[in-house]
Amino acid sequence: MSQDQLEQSREDSEREARSQATQVSFWFEGQGTESPVLRVMNRSPDPVGTSLIGFQLRIFSADESEPDTMASASIVLDALPPCSLQTIERGQLRTRNADGEFAKLPRRIMYVTDRSLVLSDRDRRAWGRLDDRLVSKEKLTK
Repeated sequence: MSQDQLEQSREDSEREARSQATQVSFWFEGQGTESPVLRVMNRSPDPVGTSLIGFQLRIFSADESEPDTMASASIVLDALPPCSLQTIERGQLRTRNADGEFAKLPRRIMYVTDRSLVLSDRDRRAWGRLDDRLVSKEKLTK
């Protein structure tokens, strides 16, 4: 087998391994409002296992004398059915306070940054989607 054929075979194998993970996407609607909504879509014909979505929130102060605050938030989804769109409303999202306890999002205007999604595909491989990039588990932990 020639070097070109080996390279093509390796590329085909990687493309196949990534195929389901490339069909899962997520985004926020309502940026800069009091009611952001998270949408998660699985366009593949197979279910996706447990997924973790994490993000940072910039929460605008109630009055100009206070600084804006940043908060980390996350949500765990047990499974994403095949060919589905899930909507996660503001009330389902939680932040972690300084004591490590979970709390509901404050009722103020916010902006979402630093989005990431970690999922396991039909072959139980872990993948991460960092904004618009897809990376394997090995690259996530480096």
